[in-house]
Amino acid sequence: MKFILLSLFLTLKLSAQAGSLSLNQSIAGELLTEVLVGDKEGAHTVKIKILQDVYNLVSGDLVIPKGSIASGTTTKINETSNTMDLKIDKVTVGSKIFNIPFTIKSGDLGSGLKGEVRDAKGKLIGGSYVSELSASAIDLVDPSSDSDNVDPKLRGEVISCWMRPDFSRPSSSKVFYVPAGVKLVLTTT
Repeated sequence: MKFILLSLFLTLKLSAQAGSLSLNQSIAGELLTEVLVGDKEGAHTVKIKILQDVYNLVSGDLVIPKGSIASGTTTKINETSNTMDLKIDKVTVGSKIFNIPFTIKSGDLGSGLKGEVRDAKGKLIGGSYVSELSASAIDLVDPSSDSDNVDPKLRGEVISCWMRPDFSRPSSSKVFYVPAGVKLVLTTT
């Protein structure tokens, strides 16, 4: 019974705090779902793991615990910049879902999710993805950190693809691709 009451209390406290994140607060995340979207396809679901505890900057209360899952959908491919904006608007904490909108920056703090743009046969047309957070991104999401003592999960790792994805999309001439595991920055809006 005590566990249920404690769980309810924490859920209510988190719910009350969910709307109290500061505007433009930056949070480290890791893409959990591969993004493989044709230019003529509709939105695909995207999930991002939150890599750090997120606190209300004024009260110091925990708002989003590390390991929570942010989710949303893909948008259109920006062929000029080889990026895609993601509409991330929900965060799941345990079994509760909170509406918290975010914009996305790649690990180098470039606007949108950087990725590869390929033709329907898989030939690279342009772009590349950023697999880890840059030093400036780490400073942004964790300003108190010492760059030598940063959590390895924030640094990222080289992403290797053991199997080549199937880029064929019958109705699409271009495909946007980013593998799961890419580190990125979510910013509250």
